[in-house]
Amino acid sequence: MDLQTLEAQVYNVLRDAERAFFDKEEVDNWLNEGQLDLAVRLELLQHEWAGTTSDGDIDIPAALVHATSLRVDSQPVKFVDDWTFTDFSDNGNTPPQTIARVFADVFQVYPAPTTTVDYVVRGVLTPDALTDPQDTPQLPAHLHPKLLHYARYQALLKEGSDRWQAYAALYSENLPPPPTGIVRLQPGPFQLIPAAGPFDSDPDATHQ
Repeated sequence: MDLQTLEAQVYNVLRDAERAFFDKEEVDNWLNEGQLDLAVRLELLQHEWAGTTSDGDIDIPAALVHATSLRVDSQPVKFVDDWTFTDFSDNGNTPPQTIARVFADVFQVYPAPTTTVDYVVRGVLTPDALTDPQDTPQLPAHLHPKLLHYARYQALLKEGSDRWQAYAALYSENLPPPPTGIVRLQPGPFQLIPAAGPFDSDPDATHQ
């Protein structure tokens, strides 16, 4: 389905034939958000970026939306949070394996290489935004209904309709949970999203 077909099918369930309450830009944004979320959750549009570094700083590729692995000098690198990274680097301690963190627009590696070495970043490529009426999602065609469910549930949530829950359930059905690790939130920078802890997965737990 192209963008104009996706838009029409979203509006079909919104009872807004005149497009007075939901404007086209808003619907397009939801369709693009859905495309991005599906690409990340399902690890579609895999891509590889290679280069060299001599100081431990690796520029984060602008088109990378979810980093799945990093290798420096052919060795796997573990992504960690700031506290873990600085605990090793500030004290001059050697971690069990090379570690990296997100710092501004770079991956910072520790221990930093002492010579120029090769690196390889693997991850999910940001899908091309749907902007023109004839644009088609980069996702497989069988996932296009998921885009519709995503946009519909976002629109109905905004509207205050109880129907949003049905479309949210249809969207989430058979999908893996949102990823942990190195993810670029849109709009926003890369972040390290930790795996859920016991309190996050316990429906009876309360957060103070």
